[in-house]
Amino acid sequence: MLRHASITSIYAADTSGVASALFELGGLTVIHDPSGCNSTYTTHDEPRWADFDSMFYVSGLTEKDAIMGNDEKVISDLAYTAERLNPEFIAICGSPMPMMVGTDFDALAYETEKRTGIKTFAFHTNGMNDYISGEEEAFYELVKYYSIEKHSEESGDFLVNVIGATPIDMTDYSHIKSISDFLEKHKMKLNSCLSMGCKIPDIEKIPDADANLAVSYSGIKACEYLNKKFGQNYAAGLPFGEKFSEKLADALKSGKNINLFNRDFGSGFPDIVIEGESVFSLSLSSALYDDFNIGSSVICPLKTDKNFLGKNDFSVSDENEEKKIYKNFKTAVADNLYKPIIPKNCRFVSLPSVGFSGRCFLGQIPDLSRKSDFQNLVKKIISK
Repeated sequence: MLRHASITSIYAADTSGVASALFELGGLTVIHDPSGCNSTYTTHDEPRWADFDSMFYVSGLTEKDAIMGNDEKVISDLAYTAERLNPEFIAICGSPMPMMVGTDFDALAYETEKRTGIKTFAFHTNGMNDYISGEEEAFYELVKYYSIEKHSEESGDFLVNVIGATPIDMTDYSHIKSISDFLEKHKMKLNSCLSMGCKIPDIEKIPDADANLAVSYSGIKACEYLNKKFGQNYAAGLPFGEKFSEKLADALKSGKNINLFNRDFGSGFPDIVIEGESVFSLSLSSALYDDFNIGSSVICPLKTDKNFLGKNDFSVSDENEEKKIYKNFKTAVADNLYKPIIPKNCRFVSLPSVGFSGRCFLGQIPDLSRKSDFQNLVKKIISK
């Protein structure tokens, strides 16, 4: 979804989504771009650089090469680099300039794979869509290529894959640990996490699981593919609160693919609105309702299925839409960079997101899968 804004920030782009999804997998990821998209991703959207390196590059596209269509330079540079680094795969991502001149990324990937003998993915990003779009394409292509068949015998454990995890939404590995703890509490076990703490062999064992958990909307398409190919049930949601977590666990184990975000709190708008990625925001809204009977609406400015949203929720792409919506509420729960457009008579509760404000408020992002962090946020929301 292309977002229009003049006061607030914008969300991380689709190029950042692809790069984040592939970061730990040992591939050679190249953004076909002069250099701007690369620096935006590395300086704002990726907190893992401080911990370890990744083979992440920019093609150094020049104006002359873009206009003349000099694809051979990109292919030969990729082949030269791949020969020396021996990556697991090669990934080529688009950016605004190649989009404007109509670069054929599928052809680039085909010629590169033919020359190197290394699997090469073409990701059709353009730097103009949100990170969910990029992550979605990356997760889907990864499971389609690497998740081929079951490898293990029945272990006796109920195995669950977590799909759709990157630091853009999940912030750090402690959030993944909390989700693993949630599964253990409900007699389930984490099989693979795409893609934090993940390598290619972890993707290859995805078919061995009994169910899939989409922890952001970017994981839904991959879950649907795995459902059709292997019959794996999936549910979308994050384990926030006691009762909503129970519903989420039951959905994973029951084999019933249901929408857990149904919240019926009567006619009219509630007093509270939450803005952010759809699975995260709807999980929080549902947990508030299930655990505390607190009604809240959701504003989703990112790519999502509108069928996820309830009658009091909003899918938006324009800052002016958001301004009008906020006027209907008494409390807003959102990233700090939304504060300038929230009316003064609407109380603001901070809930930062790496996808929106980058690393500006990284130390203030709670892990709502932890009981204490969730309860602390609830206290802020309901305090007068």
